[in-house]
Amino acid sequence: YSSVDPSILDAEGQGRVLFVSGNVTVTLKGLNITGGAGPEGGGVYSQGANLTLLRCQVYANQAETQGGGLYLADSATGFEIVNTLIYNNTAGSGGGLVTVGANGSLINTVIAENQATQTSGAAGLQVYSPSLPLLHGTIVHNTGGSAGIVVSPSAQLSMKNTIVDNQTVGVQAEAGGSATLDHTLWWANGTNTQGPGSIVSTGDLS
Repeated sequence: YSSVDPSILDAEGQGRVLFVSGNVTVTLKGLNITGGAGPEGGGVYSQGANLTLLRCQVYANQAETQGGGLYLADSATGFEIVNTLIYNNTAGSGGGLVTVGANGSLINTVIAENQATQTSGAAGLQVYSPSLPLLHGTIVHNTGGSAGIVVSPSAQLSMKNTIVDNQTVGVQAEAGGSATLDHTLWWANGTNTQGPGSIVSTGDLS
């Protein structure tokens, strides 16, 4: 992440940093996105857009309900978050980010030090998407909520070659949600996984 440019978008707590809506294609490259605040998606709120974040840092944003850093919803063509650091964001749930009805992917992305203020929901990543690949990621030291990652009913997470470190619970699948975990490195978690949804984990490392 040393290649991130010094360009900073700072809302200084006066509202969201970025609001993207409609059938548009937006690429954010090498940006620091910080200081955002809103009911959902304090840093970035994306509704129906084809959004790509490449080598960005999303940090120190807050949302009243969900998606402190990012709220990604209802994209027909999907979103892509690549080589991006999402840290130190706060929300009721999904402190780092929330994906809602939007297919997309998270690749080489770090979700760290985010916080959920509610006792349920995700501290780091809340998944409502029907299909979400998480590849070569790091989920570390997100606090609050019921787990670092929570997969909601009717949602599906496919996680491969990912580190999950210092979480009270690593991955939780709610009833009707499912997670497929391939070659996960678990380290210093209270509990790695919990149901009542379906979790299939292969090639675990510790």
